[in-house]
Amino acid sequence: MKVVGLVLTCEPVQGKDKLKEITVDIGEGEPVTIITNAPNIQEGSKTVVATIGTELEINGETIELKKTNVGGRPSFGMVCDSKLCGWKGGAEGIAVQIPEDIPVGSPCPVSKPRMGGFEQKEEELSIKDKKALEKAAKKAAAKEKRAAKKEAKTE
Repeated sequence: MKVVGLVLTCEPVQGKDKLKEITVDIGEGEPVTIITNAPNIQEGSKTVVATIGTELEINGETIELKKTNVGGRPSFGMVCDSKLCGWKGGAEGIAVQIPEDIPVGSPCPVSKPRMGGFEQKEEELSIKDKKALEKAAKKAAAKEKRAAKKEAKTE
């Protein structure tokens, strides 16, 4: 699945001029470690990440993303450019930038968001995207409920 992620750390890979090792919060579980050569990626930025198991269209061929080694380091996902997101415009190899108002863990927007803000209309969402949003909302509600129960027990 392609989801919005927040870059928590961004460090150069020693001995590899263009590679960076990043950790990304994708809204569930542990942060994901990704090795990327996207020159514009930096700590604190929001971008779209393809997680392990995501099917991507690359050079006219559909591939399933798997854990791989890049520059001798394990990578558990891929930072997406506009083309990988299915958007028009944007440079190849440049990580997409996502506005602050789009929550971490949200599905990849169906169209390129404006950095001044973005509100996606319900009718623009595909059935798959609607289901993903519903699932994310249910997970968030369950997580909040568990946190409230835990807090109530400690009081």
